[in-house]
Amino acid sequence: MELLQTQGEHGPCLDAVAAGTPVEVPDLSAPESHRRWPDFTDVATTLGYRAVLAIPMLLDGHPIGGLNVLYPAVREFTDYDRRLPAVLAASAVMALVRDDAAHRRAKLTERTLGLIHDRMHVDHAVGLTAGTLRITPAAARTLLEHHARTHHTPLRALAQHITTGSLTPADLTGADTRDTGTGGTGTT
Repeated sequence: MELLQTQGEHGPCLDAVAAGTPVEVPDLSAPESHRRWPDFTDVATTLGYRAVLAIPMLLDGHPIGGLNVLYPAVREFTDYDRRLPAVLAASAVMALVRDDAAHRRAKLTERTLGLIHDRMHVDHAVGLTAGTLRITPAAARTLLEHHARTHHTPLRALAQHITTGSLTPADLTGADTRDTGTGGTGTT
């Protein structure tokens, strides 16, 4: 339901986030609900939901996300119905911001270094593949990407196999790269 709202760019949760206030829909089959969010209400009711309460997740009074609570029956919302998801939304925001700035910077640095390391392996694997198979770097990258995709392997993992030698560039094509004395590559 979240993905549908995000992709369709409409739904109670997006309205709650935009307004910074809860959106209550006690009956998803009501004409007003269908007129306001036709795709959302069609899918929600098909899946068996009849009501929704959308709560914005607020940080310093500003919405940073939202939380949907879907109900299997039409309902009039009570104070309890409103308070429980508000507490859940506030707890989620607290979990998101509980780290201090130094810890967030350290996490960001760690992720950045990890991405640079992965990129280095991919670039190294491209160079090894291009040199071994005597093809252009662009062709080597295409070959690596194709192999990763067809073997359902992340590109960074395939690159690590190439750079550590557990997989050779020839394994990507099945080609025998021994020099045949003709200046090209032999095939098996």
